[in-house]
Amino acid sequence: MFCVAVEQDKNLQLNRDMSFIEELLKTKSILTLMNQKLQANATDIDVIDYSMSCKMLEYKLQILNSLNMSVEEDTEDEVSFNLFGSNKSVTINKAKLKEAIVIKEGPVKEVQVKEEAKTEMVAIDSADMSED
Repeated sequence: MFCVAVEQDKNLQLNRDMSFIEELLKTKSILTLMNQKLQANATDIDVIDYSMSCKMLEYKLQILNSLNMSVEEDTEDEVSFNLFGSNKSVTINKAKLKEAIVIKEGPVKEVQVKEEAKTEMVAIDSADMSED
């Protein structure tokens, strides 16, 4: 949806494309480094870190692939995509989406969400309790 939303602004479109390329290059460099360590039979390979890195890279590549995907049902007026992990899809009317999105000059003010105060757990004396 973000890719469709920024089509009207050339600067955002350029930033989106550069971000896409940057993520591809990062992923490639991580894969290259991991491969070099495996080829060199390096002893500093942590199997758990390696496994987590592979999962993260797999997920990132799925996202990058889906950003670079086109669907036969796409038209000038509509864009469609599949919902990952289900047998459902979404179709978006581009005109309505563009109407709903306002690209502003300058950032909006962000505030940190305040955490609710945590209540203390009351200690229960179990000395006088039976197992029943």
